[in-house]
Amino acid sequence: MQACSQTPDIKAIDKAVESAIYQSEQSLFEADFDKALVLIAPTKFEKSEQFSDIHRVQLLIQELRIKGFQSILLRLENNATDRLYRLKKFYIPATTTENPDIRADYFLTLSSTYRSVGKKDSALLFANKARGLYTDEKKLDELAKLDANEISRKHNQFLAEGKREEILSLIPTYRQLVESSRQHSTYALAYNTRHLAQVYRRQTREFGKALELFQASLAARQEIGFKPFIPASYSSIADVYLAMGNYEMAIKIYSEAQALATEIGFIRYEYYPLLKIGDIYLAKENTERAAEYFHKAQSIATVHDYTAAIKEVEARLDNLKEGN
Repeated sequence: MQACSQTPDIKAIDKAVESAIYQSEQSLFEADFDKALVLIAPTKFEKSEQFSDIHRVQLLIQELRIKGFQSILLRLENNATDRLYRLKKFYIPATTTENPDIRADYFLTLSSTYRSVGKKDSALLFANKARGLYTDEKKLDELAKLDANEISRKHNQFLAEGKREEILSLIPTYRQLVESSRQHSTYALAYNTRHLAQVYRRQTREFGKALELFQASLAARQEIGFKPFIPASYSSIADVYLAMGNYEMAIKIYSEAQALATEIGFIRYEYYPLLKIGDIYLAKENTERAAEYFHKAQSIATVHDYTAAIKEVEARLDNLKEGN
């Protein structure tokens, strides 16, 4: 009788946690990080006797996901060592639960955290564990996201090492992933099209292809309502217009990127579009307007104590002074 009486309570807490995570994800997509974190605070569920370590694992995974995006947009410290410590505390319940989705999500979060602390072998081990579970459960959307992340990491490594030919060799794989993600995950599609666009913009300088793909990536993000990275999408489109010499469109799109970034607090794209608009006016020999935008960018960088951005703007202003 006791087991029967507990079953409804267990199902209730399961549903409550899952509902909170779902609502939190919606807030994340809106770039409302504070609300997203409040929704999954463990203290909301701890009064329930059925609240377990597995529920804590679910909430922790979502918390780390939110804070990952939050740290990118707001330039907040995200201590990987602390994340790893918190995850490992729940290793036994997380890896022995009968729920394969929770195990897979835990393995994937553990993998990314190991990668953040420089332990690539452990990162690969747990990524493969997650992939195996997603494959067994036929989670094609999660597999599409995994593939998008893996090729992106490889791309970034080649970029950091200046390996142009290796980056170009990724084009066929990117094309395949674009087609497969189109069927299984709009989220992954946005990443794949964006990163392929970067290859055409940076390496082959095929600006028409790059523009088409950046616009497709933006459309995918808008379709699913993923606000956090939409300013970056606009800014990349403006970068292409700038490279094509279409200053009017570049200024228009940079301005949209900056406004959207200000709305959600994406610090990099609050200042970067202003810097690029200043560059455009400088190229047009309108030093007064250039200085206006450089000073706006400087003000934003200073408010956020963004050292690299401050130095970047100061270099522009110094060049203006020397030109005068």
